[in-house]
Amino acid sequence: MDKKIVDKYEKLLKGHKSIKLEKIIEISTPKDFKKNDLVFYTVFFDNLKIWLLDEPKKEKINKNLKKIEIIDNRITKEYLLWFLNKKEVQEYIKELSSGSFAYSHISIKLIKELKITIPTLIEQRKAEKEEKEFFSGLGSKYQILFQKVYKEYQECRKRELDFSAMALVGFLGETFLLESIKKLGVKKYIWEGKMFGYLIDVVGKNEGIPEEDLKFYRKISKARNNIHPFKAVQNKTNINKLTKEAFKAFDELIQRNGINFE
Repeated sequence: MDKKIVDKYEKLLKGHKSIKLEKIIEISTPKDFKKNDLVFYTVFFDNLKIWLLDEPKKEKINKNLKKIEIIDNRITKEYLLWFLNKKEVQEYIKELSSGSFAYSHISIKLIKELKITIPTLIEQRKAEKEEKEFFSGLGSKYQILFQKVYKEYQECRKRELDFSAMALVGFLGETFLLESIKKLGVKKYIWEGKMFGYLIDVVGKNEGIPEEDLKFYRKISKARNNIHPFKAVQNKTNINKLTKEAFKAFDELIQRNGINFE
């Protein structure tokens, strides 16, 4: 194993009370998956992704999809999600996994052998809050830029400058998706230089971006791709409909992810 990766993982645990996952979780393959179940695939591309299901799954369930159930009330589901998706943990899991160059496999036994820190509930809530804060990993210059663009978007909406507003929504939507992908620890060569549509339906879908979010991004991408003057002249009614759907999707995306521009 790569000593640097092992050292980073052990440093994460150092100074905190830790425990093996086998003591606090159970992993199963139920017939039906419920909304907000904590899940992961044992076969994965690049990084192991652990996420909360947006909606129930009852049909065509992938045999590699597993459910994590917490059996110890010292940790919350949200904290476990935050911890397992940390870069140090993801790199360590990658070292433990086996498989080809493109796809890796991790056994349930190895997952259960992982150690996790057990902080106080107050510390857990703080970690969960940081994970949900979209701007937490961005510098102040980026925050100021996004705030400025968002204010311009709001002004265009008020003045019914839909084409201008749509261009701004396209910029913000693509940026949000890209930053979300980066926060998942996806390697640069996978997302760098890729078009919005590719980020949505290839990178985002494979790397664990919630499907509900991807639906919103698709509406934004579709509307942005159709604000070309020629298309607008040829089908004005459809453009109006697409932009309205995109604006609604964008507003819901912000609310759903707790993105605050203040």
